[in-house]
Amino acid sequence: MTFSLGIAENYAMTVFPAILRRIRQQLSGMHARVVVDYDERVAKGWQSGHLDIAIGATRFFSAPPEKSWLSQLHWVCAPDCMPDPHQPLALIVYGETCFMREMIRQAVTAAGFEYKIVVTSSNMGVITAAIESGMGIALIGPDIFRQSTMKKVGLPLPDLTLSYGMYVAPHRNKALGRVLEILDSFFY
Repeated sequence: MTFSLGIAENYAMTVFPAILRRIRQQLSGMHARVVVDYDERVAKGWQSGHLDIAIGATRFFSAPPEKSWLSQLHWVCAPDCMPDPHQPLALIVYGETCFMREMIRQAVTAAGFEYKIVVTSSNMGVITAAIESGMGIALIGPDIFRQSTMKKVGLPLPDLTLSYGMYVAPHRNKALGRVLEILDSFFY
């Protein structure tokens, strides 16, 4: 059996390899068709019926999630980075079409900071590398935060939380239920 899974970019870099490994190990007859994209696009794919399961920010889905959870976001930089609050903050931001980009801009502006964008990418690997190399500060989820190569920024920036959910197509069967059990172990 083949199932389709849409997952937001931020999870693709962290829990996704372990999810696919566990599905391969425990459900040898299952085949996955995977879409990794921005939350908005994952939601559109699920709502148009192209995905059996979607994991993304709840704000983009018109239906209630099967399961949901909150993700506390962190303002981070490299351990040796010391942002100067009297200078424009060097920001590492997501691509133009990502809703997080506007959240970052609004939060920094509301906190009274000037900023300059030094890195823009839709690839979480690039965002992580830019943080770890000390290029600036970024807003990331807890699953991406690495204590060995990042620290939380010591500036008065607002705490932000996102609601994520798992959405399941109504045509589920026993095999898809087994996939959902595996996903449950990673997201709740």
